[in-house]
Amino acid sequence: MKHILTLFSFFLCISLSVLAQSLENDVQKSQTDKDIQAAKDLIKQPLAGYAGLSFTTGNPQHGSFQEFSENNSFGFGLKGGYYFNPIPLTVGMNVDFLFFGGDEKTLPRTILGLRVNDTLETSTTMVPILFHTRFQPQITHFLFPYIEVSGGASIYSSSSELRQYGNSRVSNSETDIIWMYGIGAGLQFRLVDFVELPSSHSALLLDIYARYLLGEQQSLSKAKIIDDKSEFVSSSVKTDILSIGIGVSWMF
Repeated sequence: MKHILTLFSFFLCISLSVLAQSLENDVQKSQTDKDIQAAKDLIKQPLAGYAGLSFTTGNPQHGSFQEFSENNSFGFGLKGGYYFNPIPLTVGMNVDFLFFGGDEKTLPRTILGLRVNDTLETSTTMVPILFHTRFQPQITHFLFPYIEVSGGASIYSSSSELRQYGNSRVSNSETDIIWMYGIGAGLQFRLVDFVELPSSHSALLLDIYARYLLGEQQSLSKAKIIDDKSEFVSSSVKTDILSIGIGVSWMF
Protein backbone atom coordinates (compact mmCIF):
# COMPACT_ATOMS: atom_id res chain seq x y z
CA MET A 1 0.00 0.00 0.00
CA LYS A 2 2.89 2.29 0.88
CA HIS A 3 4.44 1.77 -2.56
CA ILE A 4 1.13 2.50 -4.27
CA LEU A 5 0.78 5.81 -2.39
CA THR A 6 4.35 6.74 -3.31
CA LEU A 7 3.75 6.05 -7.00
CA PHE A 8 0.46 7.96 -6.91
CA SER A 9 2.18 10.96 -5.31
CA PHE A 10 4.93 10.82 -7.91
CA PHE A 11 2.50 10.75 -10.85
CA LEU A 12 0.42 13.52 -9.26
CA CYS A 13 3.47 15.76 -9.00
CA ILE A 14 4.41 15.06 -12.61
CA SER A 15 0.86 15.81 -13.79
CA LEU A 16 0.70 19.07 -11.85
CA SER A 17 4.11 20.12 -13.22
CA VAL A 18 3.02 19.42 -16.81
CA LEU A 19 -0.23 21.32 -16.24
CA ALA A 20 1.62 24.31 -14.76
CA GLN A 21 4.07 24.35 -17.67
CA SER A 22 1.19 24.21 -20.15
CA LEU A 23 -0.58 27.10 -18.44
CA GLU A 24 2.68 29.11 -18.39
CA ASN A 25 3.20 28.46 -22.12
CA ASP A 26 -0.37 29.62 -22.84
CA VAL A 27 0.24 32.83 -20.86
CA GLN A 28 3.56 33.45 -22.64
CA LYS A 29 1.98 32.84 -26.05
CA SER A 30 -0.85 35.20 -25.22
CA GLN A 31 1.63 37.90 -24.13
CA THR A 32 3.74 37.33 -27.26
CA ASP A 33 0.66 37.73 -29.46
CA LYS A 34 -0.17 40.96 -27.63
CA ASP A 35 3.40 42.25 -28.10
CA ILE A 36 3.34 41.43 -31.81
CA GLN A 37 0.04 43.24 -32.28
CA ALA A 38 1.31 46.23 -30.24
CA ALA A 39 4.44 46.38 -32.43
CA LYS A 40 2.32 46.27 -35.60
CA ASP A 41 0.12 49.07 -34.30
CA LEU A 42 3.16 51.13 -33.30
CA ILE A 43 4.76 50.74 -36.75
CA LYS A 44 1.63 52.20 -38.32
CA GLN A 45 2.03 55.41 -36.31
CA PRO A 46 3.41 58.38 -38.33
CA LEU A 47 7.00 59.51 -37.75
CA ALA A 48 7.86 63.21 -37.69
CA GLY A 49 11.59 63.93 -37.45
CA TYR A 50 14.20 62.87 -39.97
CA ALA A 51 17.98 63.07 -40.38
CA GLY A 52 20.18 61.74 -43.16
CA LEU A 53 23.67 61.16 -44.49
CA SER A 54 24.48 60.70 -48.18
CA PHE A 55 27.29 60.40 -50.71
CA THR A 56 26.96 63.34 -53.11
CA THR A 57 28.35 64.49 -56.44
CA GLY A 58 28.23 68.04 -57.80
CA ASN A 59 28.43 68.64 -61.54
CA PRO A 60 28.84 72.23 -62.89
CA GLN A 61 26.25 72.81 -65.61
CA HIS A 62 27.66 75.66 -67.70
CA GLY A 63 30.76 75.59 -69.88
CA SER A 64 32.45 78.47 -68.11
CA PHE A 65 31.93 76.88 -64.69
CA GLN A 66 33.01 73.44 -65.93
CA GLU A 67 36.16 74.87 -67.49
CA PHE A 68 36.97 76.93 -64.42
CA SER A 69 36.37 74.04 -61.99
CA GLU A 70 38.21 71.51 -64.21
CA ASN A 71 36.65 68.64 -62.20
CA ASN A 72 33.31 67.43 -60.98
CA SER A 73 33.02 67.43 -57.21
CA PHE A 74 32.49 64.56 -54.79
CA GLY A 75 31.61 64.62 -51.13
CA PHE A 76 28.89 63.97 -48.61
CA GLY A 77 25.71 65.63 -47.40
CA LEU A 78 23.86 66.01 -44.11
CA LYS A 79 20.16 66.77 -43.81
CA GLY A 80 17.44 66.99 -41.23
CA GLY A 81 13.96 68.33 -40.74
CA TYR A 82 10.35 67.76 -39.76
CA TYR A 83 7.76 65.69 -41.60
CA PHE A 84 4.12 66.74 -41.05
CA ASN A 85 2.96 63.15 -41.53
CA PRO A 86 0.16 62.31 -42.42
CA ILE A 87 0.17 65.71 -44.19
CA PRO A 88 2.67 65.09 -47.04
CA LEU A 89 4.85 68.16 -46.38
CA THR A 90 8.30 68.56 -44.86
CA VAL A 91 10.56 71.45 -43.94
CA GLY A 92 14.25 71.05 -43.32
CA MET A 93 17.84 71.91 -44.03
CA ASN A 94 20.69 70.19 -45.84
CA VAL A 95 24.41 70.90 -45.98
CA ASP A 96 26.64 69.37 -48.66
CA PHE A 97 30.44 69.25 -48.55
CA LEU A 98 31.73 69.07 -52.14
CA PHE A 99 35.42 68.67 -53.00
CA PHE A 100 36.65 69.61 -56.47
CA GLY A 101 40.19 68.39 -55.81
CA GLY A 102 43.25 70.36 -56.82
CA ASP A 103 46.89 70.13 -57.83
CA GLU A 104 50.02 69.01 -56.01
CA LYS A 105 53.60 69.64 -56.98
CA THR A 106 56.95 68.76 -55.42
CA LEU A 107 59.45 71.63 -55.35
CA PRO A 108 63.08 70.55 -54.86
CA ARG A 109 65.60 72.93 -53.30
CA THR A 110 69.02 72.77 -51.64
CA ILE A 111 69.86 73.61 -48.03
CA LEU A 112 73.58 73.64 -47.13
CA GLY A 113 74.29 71.34 -50.02
CA LEU A 114 71.47 68.99 -49.01
CA ARG A 115 68.62 68.38 -51.45
CA VAL A 116 65.16 68.64 -49.87
CA ASN A 117 61.61 68.78 -51.18
CA ASP A 118 58.82 71.22 -50.48
CA THR A 119 55.22 70.43 -51.44
CA LEU A 120 52.79 72.90 -52.97
CA GLU A 121 49.13 71.89 -52.90
CA THR A 122 45.87 73.53 -53.97
CA SER A 123 42.27 72.54 -53.24
CA THR A 124 38.78 73.85 -53.93
CA THR A 125 35.58 73.16 -52.00
CA MET A 126 31.95 74.19 -52.18
CA VAL A 127 29.50 73.95 -49.27
CA PRO A 128 25.82 74.56 -50.20
CA ILE A 129 23.75 75.38 -47.10
CA LEU A 130 20.10 75.11 -48.14
CA PHE A 131 16.66 75.22 -46.59
CA HIS A 132 14.10 73.00 -48.28
CA THR A 133 10.42 72.14 -48.29
CA ARG A 134 9.08 68.94 -49.82
CA PHE A 135 5.84 67.48 -51.04
CA GLN A 136 6.33 63.88 -49.89
CA PRO A 137 3.36 61.48 -49.93
CA GLN A 138 3.64 58.01 -48.46
CA ILE A 139 2.77 55.22 -50.91
CA THR A 140 2.14 51.97 -49.04
CA HIS A 141 4.30 51.44 -45.97
CA PHE A 142 7.56 51.46 -47.89
CA LEU A 143 7.73 54.22 -50.54
CA PHE A 144 8.17 57.96 -49.98
CA PRO A 145 8.66 59.80 -53.31
CA TYR A 146 9.19 63.55 -53.07
CA ILE A 147 9.77 66.78 -54.93
CA GLU A 148 11.41 69.71 -53.19
CA VAL A 149 12.13 73.42 -53.50
CA SER A 150 15.31 74.68 -51.85
CA GLY A 151 17.26 77.88 -51.46
CA GLY A 152 20.21 79.30 -49.57
CA ALA A 153 23.90 80.05 -50.05
CA SER A 154 27.02 78.16 -51.07
CA ILE A 155 30.41 78.86 -49.56
CA TYR A 156 32.95 78.50 -52.38
CA SER A 157 36.54 78.36 -51.15
CA SER A 158 39.90 77.78 -52.83
CA SER A 159 43.18 77.50 -50.97
CA SER A 160 46.86 76.83 -51.46
CA GLU A 161 49.36 75.48 -48.98
CA LEU A 162 53.13 75.34 -49.18
CA ARG A 163 54.51 72.63 -46.90
CA GLN A 164 58.17 73.45 -46.52
CA TYR A 165 60.90 71.06 -45.44
CA GLY A 166 61.00 71.13 -41.66
CA ASN A 167 57.18 71.09 -41.33
CA SER A 168 56.58 74.82 -41.64
CA ARG A 169 53.45 75.71 -43.61
CA VAL A 170 52.28 78.77 -45.52
CA SER A 171 48.57 78.91 -46.44
CA ASN A 172 46.40 81.29 -48.45
CA SER A 173 42.73 81.11 -49.32
CA GLU A 174 39.97 83.00 -51.11
CA THR A 175 36.27 82.61 -50.28
CA ASP A 176 33.14 83.62 -52.19
CA ILE A 177 29.46 83.39 -51.27
CA ILE A 178 27.02 82.22 -53.98
CA TRP A 179 23.25 82.63 -53.53
CA MET A 180 21.41 79.64 -54.96
CA TYR A 181 17.93 78.17 -55.32
CA GLY A 182 16.57 75.14 -57.12
CA ILE A 183 14.32 72.13 -57.36
CA GLY A 184 14.88 68.47 -56.69
CA ALA A 185 13.25 65.06 -56.66
CA GLY A 186 13.93 61.85 -54.85
CA LEU A 187 12.69 58.52 -53.58
CA GLN A 188 12.98 57.06 -50.12
CA PHE A 189 12.47 53.33 -49.56
CA ARG A 190 11.89 52.02 -46.04
CA LEU A 191 14.50 49.36 -45.24
CA VAL A 192 13.70 48.40 -41.66
CA ASP A 193 11.61 49.45 -38.65
CA PHE A 194 13.00 49.58 -35.13
CA VAL A 195 10.47 48.99 -32.35
CA GLU A 196 10.98 49.15 -28.61
CA LEU A 197 7.79 48.52 -26.66
CA PRO A 198 5.76 50.14 -25.30
CA SER A 199 6.17 53.38 -27.30
CA SER A 200 9.50 53.79 -29.15
CA HIS A 201 9.55 53.49 -32.95
CA SER A 202 11.97 54.62 -35.70
CA ALA A 203 12.82 53.56 -39.25
CA LEU A 204 15.81 53.47 -41.60
CA LEU A 205 15.27 54.43 -45.27
CA LEU A 206 17.33 54.35 -48.45
CA ASP A 207 17.38 57.85 -50.00
CA ILE A 208 18.14 58.56 -53.69
CA TYR A 209 17.81 62.09 -55.05
CA ALA A 210 18.82 64.69 -57.64
CA ARG A 211 18.83 68.46 -57.16
CA TYR A 212 19.39 71.25 -59.70
CA LEU A 213 20.61 74.53 -58.18
CA LEU A 214 20.60 77.78 -60.09
CA GLY A 215 23.42 80.12 -59.09
CA GLU A 216 24.13 83.73 -60.03
CA GLN A 217 26.76 84.92 -62.49
CA GLN A 218 29.71 85.59 -60.25
CA SER A 219 33.45 86.15 -60.25
CA LEU A 220 35.16 83.27 -58.45
CA SER A 221 38.78 82.86 -57.41
CA LYS A 222 40.75 79.65 -57.72
CA ALA A 223 44.25 78.69 -56.56
CA LYS A 224 46.46 77.28 -59.32
CA ILE A 225 50.09 76.26 -59.54
CA ILE A 226 51.87 78.40 -62.11
CA ASP A 227 55.67 78.29 -62.57
CA ASP A 228 56.26 76.61 -59.20
CA LYS A 229 54.15 79.19 -57.39
CA SER A 230 50.51 79.33 -56.35
CA GLU A 231 48.42 82.12 -57.80
CA PHE A 232 44.75 82.97 -57.54
CA VAL A 233 43.03 83.38 -60.89
CA SER A 234 39.53 84.81 -61.23
CA SER A 235 36.77 84.23 -63.73
CA SER A 236 33.12 85.25 -64.08
CA VAL A 237 31.04 82.06 -64.33
CA LYS A 238 27.38 80.99 -64.21
CA THR A 239 27.30 78.88 -61.06
CA ASP A 240 24.49 76.37 -61.76
CA ILE A 241 25.23 72.90 -60.38
CA LEU A 242 23.53 69.49 -60.48
CA SER A 243 23.80 67.36 -57.35
CA ILE A 244 23.06 63.64 -57.28
CA GLY A 245 23.17 61.64 -54.07
CA ILE A 246 22.47 58.30 -52.44
CA GLY A 247 22.38 57.63 -48.75
CA VAL A 248 20.25 56.75 -45.76
CA SER A 249 17.68 58.65 -43.72
CA TRP A 250 16.57 57.91 -40.20
CA MET A 251 12.96 58.77 -39.30
CA PHE A 252 12.02 59.08 -35.66
